[in-house]
Amino acid sequence: MNRRSFALLTISASLVGVAGCDGEPKPSHTVTLLDNPGVQEAMKELLESMEGLESIVDEFDSTNWRDVVPEVKDATTGVRNGIDGLRRVLGYTD
Repeated sequence: MNRRSFALLTISASLVGVAGCDGEPKPSHTVTLLDNPGVQEAMKELLESMEGLESIVDEFDSTNWRDVVPEVKDATTGVRNGIDGLRRVLGYTD
């Protein structure tokens, strides 16, 4: 085998070897989020706050709006806190 053939063969083998390496495996983003207890708890709290707000808004059908508005304001604070908690466990920094 001459030098040229050997060099081409060596380069080809190196390229095949490098192409076969994937590096470190990375976890799936969805698996990481769904398996994170902090994310699950924050999402649960947010959903509960949202359900509470929806039930208070339904009171507009049967209750004087002046009585309902303060409750809506309180409930939106709960939703805001839920969003902030979820953002915190997801790593948002802004």
